[in-house]
Amino acid sequence: MNILLVSANAMGDTYLTCSAIETLKNLYPESRFELITLKECGAFTDYLELNNVYFIQKRGAAELFRVRNYLSARSYDFVFSFFPGRMNSLLVMQAKAESRYFYRSLSRVEDWYRSEQYVYDNSGKTETVWNPGMNYLDRIKIIVELAAGAAAEVRKPLFSFPVNKQGGNRDEVIINFDSREENRRMEKKFVLELSEYISRTFRKKIVIIDFNRKFGNKTGGLNFPENYDFADIMNLIVSSALFISVDSFLLHPADAYGARLLGIFGPTNPRSVLSYGKRDYVKVNSLKNLSLEDVAGKIREKLDTE
Repeated sequence: MNILLVSANAMGDTYLTCSAIETLKNLYPESRFELITLKECGAFTDYLELNNVYFIQKRGAAELFRVRNYLSARSYDFVFSFFPGRMNSLLVMQAKAESRYFYRSLSRVEDWYRSEQYVYDNSGKTETVWNPGMNYLDRIKIIVELAAGAAAEVRKPLFSFPVNKQGGNRDEVIINFDSREENRRMEKKFVLELSEYISRTFRKKIVIIDFNRKFGNKTGGLNFPENYDFADIMNLIVSSALFISVDSFLLHPADAYGARLLGIFGPTNPRSVLSYGKRDYVKVNSLKNLSLEDVAGKIREKLDTE
């Protein structure tokens, strides 16, 4: 059984897409899995149960033509795409497959998570629908159940490297402030205020995850990871006293591993993103106006129990 997963939107979408692997393996034990995704997802794809990964270098017509040539030499039993987007939809429709299931979208749609979306298959639009009150894992579950004709359980995937929740540094609070989408991003000024507050009030060391070096290397008083190896970052997060994160990729595996976390949300629905545990979060209208008063109570609640 050859199965292709298509996820060309974002790292978080690709991580969630890989939640389908274990589920589908339980249904089709001899399956072989391929993934088409963005090149930045190479940070973690080696640690998941994939037989082959094709990396998209950039979005656009030229890249779509290159991927189409790749697909023309292959055929699949199933092709799945669990998140909307033009690239996802076009690649699914171009793949040679016995069965395809996806959320079709051929136009640019902002804030797709605010609208209900129907599942499409080889015959067109089905009656199966995901709505904004559902979790993102439900996007995968309803498609797999439709394809297999059987009940399915879907969980966020764990990685092949060891992650140690015990014996870590409980004196550290990790802050993940950045996102590809501006409306999900903490302001740098607020990150500085938050770091100073936690350090002063709880005597914790603050470590800021800054993949894109937005703070530079000489920002006084701030701590950054010793390196950005993905396995090390995950161990840092899971073993910390608290992981404070905006709605971006790292929030999903932190949730899967049961890290002590506090999600900071603006436009997106925390109940769609977080899947396990107490699911602690703060939701505000705009992260540009996020203040210490918005988060201090939740932080105290989490760190006072340390």
